Amino acid sequence: MSVIPELSKDFISQLEKAIILSHKEYLTIPEALIWFNISRPTLNSWFSLGLSTYRIQSKNYVRKSECEAFIEKNKI
Repeated sequence: MSVIPELSKDFISQLEKAIILSHKEYLTIPEALIWFNISRPTLNSWFSLGLSTYRIQSKNYVRKSECEAFIEKNKI
């Protein structure tokens, strides 16, 4: 089995996920961790500093644009 096709499949899968996330305005917590490349404790600290969460059908979401504004405001 060649390593190149394995890497290609993984790369394509990651690219597909990135494209999907780039079009979403609201991200689940796991999606936000991936999109902003942060840990859960970091996101929790953002919440304690005022970042809003939205609860929809028992899932928590963050608004991508609010996260981006939060990062810019706090120069993280």
